[in-house]
Amino acid sequence: MSSKCPKCGQELDNEEYCNKCKASFKAYYRIKKDSKILYNQGLQMAQIRDLSGAITSLKTSLRLDKKNIDARNLLGLVYLEIGETVQALQQWVISKNMMNNDNIASKYLKDIQENQAYLEKLSSAVKRYNQALLHIQQGNEDLAAIQLKKAISLNPKFIKAIALLGLCYVKEDQLAKAQTTFQRILLIDKSNFMARKYLDSLNNQSKDLGFDQAEQGDNENRNNEEQQGRYSKYLAKGFDISNASWQQIVLVLGGAVIGFGLSAFLITPGQTKDLKNENNNLLESLNSLNAQYQELNSQYADESEAKKSLQTEVETIKQELQIAKAATTEIDKIYQASNLKKANDILGAAKILVTIDATKVTQTEVKSLFDTLVAETYTRAALMAYNQGFSLKDSQYQQAIDNFTLSLQLVQDASYSSNALYYRAMSYLKLEDKVKAKQDFNLLIEKYPNSNKISDAKYQLTQL
Repeated sequence: MSSKCPKCGQELDNEEYCNKCKASFKAYYRIKKDSKILYNQGLQMAQIRDLSGAITSLKTSLRLDKKNIDARNLLGLVYLEIGETVQALQQWVISKNMMNNDNIASKYLKDIQENQAYLEKLSSAVKRYNQALLHIQQGNEDLAAIQLKKAISLNPKFIKAIALLGLCYVKEDQLAKAQTTFQRILLIDKSNFMARKYLDSLNNQSKDLGFDQAEQGDNENRNNEEQQGRYSKYLAKGFDISNASWQQIVLVLGGAVIGFGLSAFLITPGQTKDLKNENNNLLESLNSLNAQYQELNSQYADESEAKKSLQTEVETIKQELQIAKAATTEIDKIYQASNLKKANDILGAAKILVTIDATKVTQTEVKSLFDTLVAETYTRAALMAYNQGFSLKDSQYQQAIDNFTLSLQLVQDASYSSNALYYRAMSYLKLEDKVKAKQDFNLLIEKYPNSNKISDAKYQLTQL
């Protein structure tokens, strides 16, 4: 029998238990078989676009066997198909680090990482979705709908954003649009429970409201066309309201009114009535222009504010993207250190771990791996680095300094830590760097008052 014990790695020579650790693996193979069955079910569901069912089956498969690489990679693809890009990337990163060679997840990650424009689109879509949630909490469903439409245009399969847009339409009593929006979800995921639930509810309501809403929509379209016609007719006369000042418009029209008023005293009485009517018409035009100007000015102010808001969002997205890139870099370092530790390169793993900014890692699973690696490598690596530095201190001074420095970065309270600091100072002296040597001697006296190198350090300071 060529298989190995899943617990200790011993070659198996029977079908019941491991001769070395006595672990029974009969149930283990049964669980792995069930995991593969659930994977096949998830694959079939994904092929017929039952994505919600596929996610449920694949998650259950991974609970039974977290090392089922095929199930994990497929789960990432399904998440990507419903717009959950972050969860897709998470599954592929875990998959890649479980099996680094001949793993299709490496290709998925490479393809996405090399397409920065695509990544920025996805990041912007998530940002707009979060902004929409904020608008909804503040009761601004119309602003939320605008953000959601932009998010969906950036990521057309973003099911969460599509569903939220449908709920905004329901809130605004636009039931026909809500139905169309929820039906769009079913084109992506035909068994989506949320979309089906809301569609059933809307279908019951729309039976009585469908005609009235259609008629109301026609009236709104006619009103919009009439209003647009008025603006087009007005602008065709040659006025540029967006660039003219309100004071100029008042002076021009006011001058015309005054001119007509004075001419009434110089013309025949028979024309006075007509002139008064024209004067009244001009006054009405002035009031109309005033109202239209105020409306256009308000629209211009809203557009300026929207532009500023968009610029702020772009800067925020750039910052978030930089943070995400930094986090990805730190996570890659952690997995590199893990692989070195598995290869028994303790010193190499510690050299990478000491450069990691753990505050940038927010994923609980990865943070736990980092803490475990630190606990398992730092103490051993610190002693290795000290011993290497000690062997080099009389010949290769800079290499000795590097090793002593690494040892002190990893552990400061070991029995040899004060010696590492002393020998680093002596190596600086050999390199004629008296400033750093003096700093190390003083630090030794301050931090390790009980060290057997105290008297030597004080003597060296007197010579400096």
